[in-house]
Amino acid sequence: IVKEETNDPAAKALAEYPYGVRNFKFILVNVTRYEILLAVNNVSKTLQPADMQLDVAIQQMKGLVCFLPKYRSTYETTVDATLSPDQTFRTRYFLPIIDLKALN
Repeated sequence: IVKEETNDPAAKALAEYPYGVRNFKFILVNVTRYEILLAVNNVSKTLQPADMQLDVAIQQMKGLVCFLPKYRSTYETTVDATLSPDQTFRTRYFLPIIDLKALN
């Protein structure tokens, strides 16, 4: 309502801020899921052929198991004494997704 009733750019930006943050989180979660699912899908496609060799399958699975902790540790954020919005997002959304995938 505020952004539609005012001509003040600062007020409009402030009114649109929560919507932008929600969109950013949604996009970041989807990018994270995409990258994880892409790695899993590549391994899955390798394992599907009937003439697939066992040593290749083991190598692919080990690569996937190594990928998840590396992906988890490469999340870039600033270290802060208090929880910044980035750190809050990392602990509430990013790390649980990575941990869940690592357990499976």
